[in-house]
Amino acid sequence: MTKKSRPAEHAAVYEKSYKWRDNSCWLDCALTLISTAASRDYGQSMAPMFEALPANSPLRDLRQMVHTRTQGSIELLGYEDGGSDLLNNQRDGFRRQIRNVRGHQDRGLCSFSSVFGWLYAICGHHRRRGAVVDPLVERASSYFRSTVVLLKACTENSSGFDHWQLSHVRARSEFQLSRTLCEKYAGNVRKWFQDLVRVTKSIPQSGCWQVDDGRPLCLHGNVVMHEVLLNLPIVLVIEMGDMTECEWNIPASIIPYAGNAAASAAGVKYSIVGHWYGGEREQHFTARYLSTSGATKRIFDYNDMKHDGHAIQRSTKSLAGSLTGPSRSIKTGQGFQIYGLVYHLDGGEEAQKFFRKQQVKSAQKLGLQFHFDPSNDNGIPFRCEFIRPHTERMDDDSAWIRDPYLKNLEYISNLPRSPRKWHPPLAPKASTNAPSPPAPAVESDPHPFELPSPIDLRSETGDSDVDAAKKVSSQTTSSTTVCPVWCSGEGCEAYFVEGDDEYDEVQCLDCKWWSHIRCLPKGIDWHDPAVEFICRRCRFFEPDELVLFPPPDTPKLDDGSVQWYPARFLSRDRQQKGTDLEFEFVWLDCIQNAVAAGQTFSASRELCKAVYGLSEEPGKIKKSQLPKVRMPRYLDPNFAGHSNPELEAIFDSAIPSIVTILTDFSVHHPLVQHYINFATEAKKPKKRPKRGVHITPTESSIAFDWQETIGLGSTPEQNALKARAIERLLKRFTLNPLDPDDKFSPAEWQMRVSSVGSALLQILAVQHELKEPLNLNGDILDDLLSQKIIAASFDGEVVLHLIMTCAMGQITNAATSVEKFAKFEREFTVYDETYRPPTFHRVADSTAKPSPPITVIVKRAAEDGIEGEPSSKRAKKKEETERPKPKPRARGKRSSR
Repeated sequence: MTKKSRPAEHAAVYEKSYKWRDNSCWLDCALTLISTAASRDYGQSMAPMFEALPANSPLRDLRQMVHTRTQGSIELLGYEDGGSDLLNNQRDGFRRQIRNVRGHQDRGLCSFSSVFGWLYAICGHHRRRGAVVDPLVERASSYFRSTVVLLKACTENSSGFDHWQLSHVRARSEFQLSRTLCEKYAGNVRKWFQDLVRVTKSIPQSGCWQVDDGRPLCLHGNVVMHEVLLNLPIVLVIEMGDMTECEWNIPASIIPYAGNAAASAAGVKYSIVGHWYGGEREQHFTARYLSTSGATKRIFDYNDMKHDGHAIQRSTKSLAGSLTGPSRSIKTGQGFQIYGLVYHLDGGEEAQKFFRKQQVKSAQKLGLQFHFDPSNDNGIPFRCEFIRPHTERMDDDSAWIRDPYLKNLEYISNLPRSPRKWHPPLAPKASTNAPSPPAPAVESDPHPFELPSPIDLRSETGDSDVDAAKKVSSQTTSSTTVCPVWCSGEGCEAYFVEGDDEYDEVQCLDCKWWSHIRCLPKGIDWHDPAVEFICRRCRFFEPDELVLFPPPDTPKLDDGSVQWYPARFLSRDRQQKGTDLEFEFVWLDCIQNAVAAGQTFSASRELCKAVYGLSEEPGKIKKSQLPKVRMPRYLDPNFAGHSNPELEAIFDSAIPSIVTILTDFSVHHPLVQHYINFATEAKKPKKRPKRGVHITPTESSIAFDWQETIGLGSTPEQNALKARAIERLLKRFTLNPLDPDDKFSPAEWQMRVSSVGSALLQILAVQHELKEPLNLNGDILDDLLSQKIIAASFDGEVVLHLIMTCAMGQITNAATSVEKFAKFEREFTVYDETYRPPTFHRVADSTAKPSPPITVIVKRAAEDGIEGEPSSKRAKKKEETERPKPKPRARGKRSSR
């Protein structure tokens, strides 16, 4: 019996699809959207990618269902009473098959995570533990799933060695949006996806992965993760998540590589296919899609419970408001909201291959090297390694590796970071009058000199060169402007002669190339025309960077007898470009028998380039050409006899005054008031974190953090001397109770001593070093907070690390690396008892309103001289010591009157 055609009153345009049966809406919507997307290039992508699949593969049956809808097996347009038996039967058979796929459960009920959950399962079931991946199945799965590797890095940790964790090449989880991502990208789907595929982006992590039974094995590390996408799915499915409190702007197209002409020519671009909608109350799914099956494009609404499973054409032909635009402005039907988006990759498999090639190339900057199977040409790597100088693979028996099949690869640096026995706060950067703000270094470009000349940009007023650059340096740009990019951001791969469409960029005054503002240091207003930007390619060295340099008049740098010394880069004079005066340096004084320490010298760009090449290649400079580093004795880890008679005398003399300040603990004293405010804020209950345990700070940790906040770092020698003075302060409470009424406890006294008392002692050490009057009234706090007095960093340890790297190169055995570095340190370090590099220096006069002084009168032995003490006091005390003592009176005799 043949079916009758639909009555004439149904004049609307219909398209055949699947009719609802036993809660099949989740599968019906997914199959409809997949078929619509695949129909756009079925013969060029899906057909060849799926043609040789094994007979038992669910992907093979999926391809047959798409073939039925797209290749003329049925007339897709039109209405069929009761629904299409062919499509419905295919759907039912496929549903029975995927019930047996591991990882998928068809319970017959609506699950809001199951619309495409079955698709992820059938694309990933071949990657079971220990299974050999069939390249044919791998190729077909790449039609729907992305491939990824994850690289985690833990630096600046307690172990002293940076380490990394690299995952195997694996299928990526679903693409999901969230409220957090909506806030981060201001609801811009395009920006989110462009940032997602960017290889060099780093995602901060909560802590190191090295954990054994809940016990962290690595502490205080800076942990980030790089997610490297190696494949773009041809059918891109994006799950929207909860849309009640956020709004996304849904674009008609997504361009992964913005402004890349070659990528555009290869078809690396996604175009909208459709949405699926869900209603929690209705427990049902519907869909809307853009069909290209007919001569014209049509937008259809699909509800498998209506119209016998047919989709009906919408009255509007406009994408805006139907498929694109703000998510809240799209009419989804009563009780429904957008649950997901589907896009199609315009270039199909050829666009996939272009993307993989670009991603693999960019990932090399992270140290990733991929291996491909020569027996197949799917272009998907099967293995990845992490290769970086001074890095090696760790053993697989690490305590934190548990999975016997999916082990991550662990790597560790065999080059320890320079030990930080004493790490005072860093000095602030130079004033805003500096010729160029600093920019991050680029490790991946060791010779950033020879780049093509950029197109000379001119302003609208017709100005050019420096004047024009100053006018446009603070302006934003997009891909409509010719803006060749050479960006020196950390790991940034941006090098586009034709430009890109980044909105926030700044132009170099010298070479006229552009850099991304997001890759430059924070805290500087790069849009301010007064800020002159010079890129690293033109500046070559970072401000204050330490380098090894031979004497500038050395005729042959590769001569084995040439001695190399550490120097600090000061500045580059743009007016002297191309001359011997372009770059200015200063010799450091932390070298034994230093040559012209503290004197400045200049060098040409060619000389700097040659020096850079030699110093960056290990072994080019011999150990005999390197100097020995002079260190103060207090940095010797084996030295315990810290002594400084002058400072000890000052601390001893200040004890009574400090006791008085701590007893009163008046808020009128600047240090007391500042500490009370800091401690009160630190003790406030914080919002409980989502992960981990909230730890209430102790009094000692608050005191330590407070002194770090106000900029009071100290050397090991000062710490040892302060410890003795603090011990005396603590005994003052025990031996002579200060408050008979017991208004505060010994614990309170200990808190006052460890916080304000310790800070007062350190302030005396600073005043003594700066040769300023010894004063405990706290006025110096304002100078510390306003950075009129700043910590002076010691360069010796950095120089030693620099010399080690230059001389030793890569060490391949981690077991002996520590021993070798310790031996090198003993050989190239000279500890000097008389050498005390400055720890603080004053950069500006004090502007604080002076308060009544609390002076410290130094007590000392007769012949000891205290630097800064008036000579009259010393002379008076000398006379007192020379005055003859009275003779003792004989016992038992009375003096006569």
